[in-house]
Amino acid sequence: MPAEQRNAIYRDSGVNQTYEQELNALPVYPGCVKVHDPVTNGAGSFASFWATTSPSEAASFYSGELPALGWQAVSEPSTVAEPGGGPVTVLTFAKNPYALTIYLTDNPSKGGELGNLYVTFRLQEPEAPATLSPSTPDPNGVRPCRSDDLTSAYATRNGAMMAIFNGYGFGNRSDSPCRLEGPPEVKLIDLAGTELLTVTKSQPPCPGSWACIEMGPVVLAPVLGEIRFGELQAGQAWILLVWRSHDGAVECGSPRAMRLRFTFRDGTQVEAAVPESVNMAPCEGKVEIWAFGPRQ
Repeated sequence: MPAEQRNAIYRDSGVNQTYEQELNALPVYPGCVKVHDPVTNGAGSFASFWATTSPSEAASFYSGELPALGWQAVSEPSTVAEPGGGPVTVLTFAKNPYALTIYLTDNPSKGGELGNLYVTFRLQEPEAPATLSPSTPDPNGVRPCRSDDLTSAYATRNGAMMAIFNGYGFGNRSDSPCRLEGPPEVKLIDLAGTELLTVTKSQPPCPGSWACIEMGPVVLAPVLGEIRFGELQAGQAWILLVWRSHDGAVECGSPRAMRLRFTFRDGTQVEAAVPESVNMAPCEGKVEIWAFGPRQ
């Protein structure tokens, strides 16, 4: 579909205007026959259309097209069961400061002549901080953090269907600056204090997009040990973890983590509680470190 036609069909007074440019730039699968009016609600901005193709073909199309537009895939496409309906293929992407979820629902009986595949974009802004600041000019002149200097707590959250984004902050409660030798190793801990199977992988090192890993020392400012949800401060640090508790149509049934243990390269450790409201039971213990670094 030509860009001018695509842009025209996405323009709608019901869409959050800050999202309009990104919605306009998203590619539409070739041959779509109808686009539903976009809407904005508390879960984000949505735009939908019908196409005639298979979910796998559409998933391949978006997996190829979106990276060229600066979107990074959060994980491989997955399939879930729609309540009372058929399977839905889910793709998740991120581009500062947005999260994008694409739902591909194969429903020919409902689409009829319009097509068999119902495609929905959901665009939203993660609650995680959008940028990572560089470390101080000479962090090696600052003493290493000790375990008793450190605090850590749940700080940000977001979700995109099956993919869960959870951020944790790091603070320094001592009266002098200290440096973290990151990124940390992450371990899932159950209610009894036992380490669970944890399989991690990381985004590329900084510099890069907001989703990158600071490999050098990160300096924590003194007397900033209090981690407030949604209010990370300059002089603190953070880590963004991405995981899934569903694999296909049902929950994976993995053991639930109640705490996280972070171990930095020099052996310094700190633990953080997983809130009761968060069912952190990653499939096969797989957790991705999506970002780590200082908070600006």
